Amino acid sequence: MNRSATIILIILVGFTGPGRAQTTSITLEHYLNLVMANHPLFARERLTQNVVAQDRARFLGARDLRVVFAPSYVTSQPLPETAFTPTRVKQQRAALGIEKAIWGTGGRVVFSLITDRLNQSIEPISFPEVGTITSPSDFYQQNLALTYTQPLMQNFRGRLDRLG
Repeated sequence: MNRSATIILIILVGFTGPGRAQTTSITLEHYLNLVMANHPLFARERLTQNVVAQDRARFLGARDLRVVFAPSYVTSQPLPETAFTPTRVKQQRAALGIEKAIWGTGGRVVFSLITDRLNQSIEPISFPEVGTITSPSDFYQQNLALTYTQPLMQNFRGRLDRLG
């Protein structure tokens, strides 16, 4: 060994010699508390619990009311099959509904209003002895419905509402 390495070794042994070393006893409970406070696995576990709680809160949006509005417009010119077949058909439809999920059962309650208007043109039919037969061109229909849907197996007790 060279001389400078020997001097460094003597200095290190002098500072950490037997007179300087202190031993303290630690209890199992204190050791576990230190591990739980400092180990990254436990810190990650606390964060995981927070993430799960946030995910659960995010899915509570399925408890909110859903408003559904579905307008439609259809126009067609069907091929004439008989004398009473319209030559032109226009249909306007608007559906407005409110849906509420019931988490305890997995069921859904829907209140809806549907308005339909049908405008068609049918050529008048003339009979020599009877006269002319015409058909009305506008038809209206409105439906008001309250519907409850209960799943039997797939969403029992609202399990699927809680999934992403």
